[in-house]
Amino acid sequence: MYKTMFKCNAFQVDADGNLTKDDPVFVPATLDSFIQVFCLLPKERKTRSTANAIDDQIAYGFKIAVSNNGKAFSKDDSIVIFDSTCVDCAKSNGSIICTAKV
Repeated sequence: MYKTMFKCNAFQVDADGNLTKDDPVFVPATLDSFIQVFCLLPKERKTRSTANAIDDQIAYGFKIAVSNNGKAFSKDDSIVIFDSTCVDCAKSNGSIICTAKV
């Protein structure tokens, strides 16, 4: 039996635009159709290790890849969560770029 799942790499973006990544988390997924799958994203971590702590975080998100067998994963894509009233985020050449609005 196939095991459909997502590989989620959480990341945070600081006010200088630096990205800090966490270790990947594997999340079960539900196949809805041949082009659509669903999963619950991991919650944003409230307590981070000192090595990964970001005091001036302006955005966070996930790099997500999907697998239909639990072994081979697709190319990842990004989901970025931010407050658009005070932050601009964009994806450029595969990189996430976030800047605080002045």
